[in-house]
Parts: sequence; C-alpha cells; structure tokens
Amino acid sequence: MQYDEITLANSSVSLRKKAEAIIKGRGLGWSISAEDISPKEALELIHELQVHQIELEMQNDELLISRDELKQSKQRYFDLYNKAPVGYCALNSDGLILEANHSAAKMLGWSRHFLDKKSITDFILKEDQDAYYLYRKKFFDSNREVSCELRMKNGESSNFWAHLSAT
Repeated sequence: MQYDEITLANSSVSLRKKAEAIIKGRGLGWSISAEDISPKEALELIHELQVHQIELEMQNDELLISRDELKQSKQRYFDLYNKAPVGYCALNSDGLILEANHSAAKMLGWSRHFLDKKSITDFILKEDQDAYYLYRKKFFDSNREVSCELRMKNGESSNFWAHLSAT
C-alpha cells in the first residue's frame, strides 16, 4: 500500500466515524427492523445504496484526478517561480518575505531560508526607505500594479539598483 492509499484509508475511517457521530447526534440511528421492510423494499434500498456507492466512487475518482492535476500544476509553478532569472518575493501586508525564489536570494546575498519572515526593508538602503514607503502606499491606495527603482543591499558586501514591481 502506498502512502497516498494509507492516507486515503485513514481519511475514510475518520470520515466514517464523523458521519456516524453526526447520525447519532441527529437521532438518525436505525429505527426500523428487518420485519418492517418487505423483500421488494429491501431490494430497492440495496439498489439505491449501490447506485450511491458508484456515484461516490466516481466522485472520488474525479477528486483523485483533480488532485494529480493540482500536483502537476504546483510543480510547474514551482519550477517557473524558482528557476526564473528574475528575482521574485512574495510579501505579506506587513512587508515580511513569505517566499523568495533562487534569483532573489542570490541577488540579496542570503539563503532563501534566511529571507523567510524578514522585512523587505532590511534589504533596502536607508537613503531609499522613503521611496519604498511611498511606493508601498501608492500600491495599497490604488490597488493596481505599481513600480519603483531603489537601491538594495547584497548581503554585507555591496548594493545594487532594483526595479520593484508589485501586483
């Protein structure tokens, strides 16, 4: 059994327990006995359950296909983002770096891991901080793509001009 199959099996058990708890909470337990159902009604119920089972299996197959497509799409995004020759950083609304690609890390002279949760302003020269804050204000005020040029620090060794663009 593969990891995904184990995960699905564990998920199935967990879902069943949750469903049973919901049924019990709603008072939807078995309230009829076998004597209360005719053989014809029992066959109809079995048929309905089989149809529902097949529908669920088909939905599950569709979900598995969607999951695989999502994995492939995520891998393509990862490859495009990380292998781009241009530096990309994803920032939160406070200006903290959530993610940086290889090119951005190389430009800034630090490992990608080091950049996580660091403020982008830590890498902007003090003389250009005002330009960055105006750029940032313009972006949040207009909520459209804006850009600016300013100087950034490459580790401890040198500075470079950067063209920032935010969307």
